[in-house]
Formats: sequence, C-alpha cells, structure tokens
Amino acid sequence: MTTGQEVPKCSGTGDEAEVVYPLHQSTWSWLVSGFIVMAVLRIIVMLPSHARQNDFAHYYLSSRLLIEGKDSYRTRLQPLYDEFGFSFDDRIPNATNPPPLLWIIVPFSLPGTTVAHWLWSAFNGLSLAACLVMTRRMACANWPKRLWGLAVAVVLWYYPVFDHFAFSQVQLELAALLLGAFGLQRSGRPGAACALATLAATLKIFPVLMLPWFVF
Repeated sequence: MTTGQEVPKCSGTGDEAEVVYPLHQSTWSWLVSGFIVMAVLRIIVMLPSHARQNDFAHYYLSSRLLIEGKDSYRTRLQPLYDEFGFSFDDRIPNATNPPPLLWIIVPFSLPGTTVAHWLWSAFNGLSLAACLVMTRRMACANWPKRLWGLAVAVVLWYYPVFDHFAFSQVQLELAALLLGAFGLQRSGRPGAACALATLAATLKIFPVLMLPWFVF
C-alpha cells in the first residue's frame, strides 16, 4: 500500500474571492437563508407522509428480526408490515440488505416506528451536513460565505437529495464515509482511508469500485 504524494492543504489565510453580487449583500444573504430554510421545511413537512413506506420500513423490520435472533432473510416480512402499520411492497418480501447495514440500523429499530423514523431522518440530516462540511474543507475554494450558502441551498433543493429523505435511504451515509476516506487519503493516512472505504463497501456493494483507488 502506498501513500502517494501528499496533496497540499488549504493555506487557511481566510482571504475570500471578490464577487460582484447582483443585489445588496445583506439582501443576498437573506434570500439565500430563506431558500435554505424553505428547503429544510420542505423536507420536514414531507417526512410524516413517508414514515410508513420503504426503504425505512424494510430497514426497521429487518433489524428487529436480527436483534430478536430470527432469520431476517428467510422470514416473510408482510405479517410484520401489517403488525407495525407499514405499507407492504410485494416486490421485496424478505430482507435484502447485508448484515452490517442491519446492525447499524439496530439502534433506530428499538423505539416505536414514528420516533425511529424521525431519528433516522435526523441521522440522514447529520450525514448530509458532514458531507457539506468535508466538501468545503477539502475543496480549498476561497468562496465567500454567501456563495457557500448558495451551494448549500442548491444541494438542499436538488431533487435526488429530497428523494433520499423521502425514501430514508443510506446514500448520504455512504457519501460521508467515502468523503472521510478521501480526506484521510489526502492527509497521508491510506490505511485508515482504506478501512473507512471498506466499511462503506460492507453496507452497499457499489463502493467496492472505489477500493482500488484507496489501496493503490
């Protein structure tokens, strides 16, 4: 395993690029803040209507079977869907996610379904925040805070991000793990980077495609 050349770090001078704003800077800041707040509220208002659907329902019930010592992959989930008030999708009658992912969901499957869904959604929000913070730190771009705020607003209004929260998926967690691995690789810690990328690959298969980059 090789460390490769260390990527130069941000200078940390705090100098920001000069930007000509089409509006007064305070007006611009209020507009960007308003767009961010509206985007967050749009997600929050949507969440209750999706609390009984997959993918959250699938994660929740599969993990409950796991902690009860039952076979998550052979037990038909429809009776549990009915018991807990979830909407059953007969295209996925059994657990399909790998055990490491189910174990990560275990803490979120202990409370009742409504509380669990809000907790998992909050965890998704923290994962998105981590992605944004790491991206800003590693981009070394001397954008003014207002432009970074606009970038955050664009991300929050991006439909795949909204869709991710609607279906309670794990892509944001995977993105946070891979960005963390990238940051470790840049700082000259390839072993830790490879371990983090490997963890991501145990949750879903597609991060495996990135492992050679961290190894070699």
